[in-house]
This record gives sequence, structure tokens and C-alpha cells, in this order.
Amino acid sequence: MEQELLKWKEKVKEQERINQEQKQKLEQQQKRIESNESMLATLFEKLNMPLPPKFSCATLMQDKPNDVGEASNGNNDDNFGFE
Repeated sequence: MEQELLKWKEKVKEQERINQEQKQKLEQQQKRIESNESMLATLFEKLNMPLPPKFSCATLMQDKPNDVGEASNGNNDDNFGFE
């Protein structure tokens, strides 16, 4: 019975280690995503284009008025799959 308990304790420790590794990997991926979103927001801003609404960092661009893209500006031949 005691051996069984020790066996389960080892399994729990191993699973906790695995969970911690996965948590660290997830945090790193989230940081990369946030960095990429920030870079895209900056690029869209420099191109004077509205950020697509599907981006979670869209609030970065909403801090200042942005009426670009609402009216045709003559350069809307390619809309990159969003309007």
C-alpha cells in the first residue's frame, strides 16, 4: 500500500513538472503573439491604415481618431481580405 502511495506521489511530481514546463512555453508564446500584434499595429499605423477588427490589440489604434479606410482613398484596390 505504501509503495502504491509513493508511486502516485512520483507521478504527481512528474505531472506538476510537465505542467510547469507547458505553462512556461505558453507564456513565451503569448509574449511572442503580443509582440507580433504590437508590431502589426505599428506597421498598420505607419501605413496609415486601420487595423483589422479581429486583432486583440486593436485598442492600441483606437486611442486616437482614425477615419482612414472609411472613405475611398484611391488606394483600395487590394483590401487584404478585410474591409
